[in-house]
Amino acid sequence: MKKCIVVADASRARILFRDGLGPVEELESLEHPEGRMHPGQLEEEGEGAQHESTKTTLRRTDPRTPTSEKYARRFAAEVAGHLRSLRTSGDAEQFILAAEPRFLGYLRESLDAPTADCVAASIAKDYGDLPAEELAKKLPVSS
Repeated sequence: MKKCIVVADASRARILFRDGLGPVEELESLEHPEGRMHPGQLEEEGEGAQHESTKTTLRRTDPRTPTSEKYARRFAAEVAGHLRSLRTSGDAEQFILAAEPRFLGYLRESLDAPTADCVAASIAKDYGDLPAEELAKKLPVSS
């Protein structure tokens, strides 16, 4: 069975695979630089106008949702779309998700129903910097 292991946070998603009993191998990484930015550095969405003298953006989006959350949700949707593509192309049959807790929630919300049904395990931990060998020890990838 082709297992896809996704190790993610708001700035990067590592895509690793294990086919059968072979080794866990990292094949790709999706980058989201906005996830590393300070919230004050992020531009608001919407029809904002920039004031020439101060270079500040007038915000016209929902003030109750922080901009950093909007960017994280957008990246989660991008990752979910990528997982859907892996599933529909036959490159992955099962998914194991390991992500920072808040981002894991956004990712789960973004998955389409057939892809969500292929999720064998979800781990709310940030394992982003662990090498593939260490991930194989910490995640349920053995069967």
